[in-house]
Amino acid sequence: MIVQGYAQTIRWAKGEDLNFLDGEKTLKILICYDSMTFDNGKSEMAYQEEVAKAYDAEVPGKGQKYLERWKLSKEKVFTDYFMKDFPKAMGKFKMKAGPDVKGNRYLMKIYPLTVTTGAATMPFQRGAPAYTDFRISFVEEADPKNEVGSVFIYQVMGTPVGYDMDQSFIGRFKNCFWFGGMALGRDMVRIKKAKK
Repeated sequence: MIVQGYAQTIRWAKGEDLNFLDGEKTLKILICYDSMTFDNGKSEMAYQEEVAKAYDAEVPGKGQKYLERWKLSKEKVFTDYFMKDFPKAMGKFKMKAGPDVKGNRYLMKIYPLTVTTGAATMPFQRGAPAYTDFRISFVEEADPKNEVGSVFIYQVMGTPVGYDMDQSFIGRFKNCFWFGGMALGRDMVRIKKAKK
């Protein structure tokens, strides 16, 4: 089924009934970056090197600071933003979800896919909104090859919100995770209500 809203299209490829979550109390969340490509198919390494070089041309040493911020964002910030609203939806399932929950049967793996940075100019301050596509894979933690659910979220838009004036690519990209988590959570609640 395809559901449109919140500037995204959500398409379930497998496990749309969410029956695999029946009776579960926890869901571990992991973001996987190995399938991510940037504008026109650039690899993460090629894109980040290009950005760092542009920053260094602007201010020597600024590129290294950017790369350190990117690393920290991948380790923590993007997960935190995905978790801004997603746990509220999981509360409807009487489940706890997050990167550190224990005793899980299932693992939810989040794959950012094609990323459009919205870069107006390098080093892309004040560019257009960033966009990304996500694939979400639900697998057994004990047997990750056993995928029980799969959903795609297309064209999730990231732009600074409210008092967040961070216009950099990272500032916009982190909100792709926020809005992606919000959209997925709301769609899962929609499915749960439809089953009653």
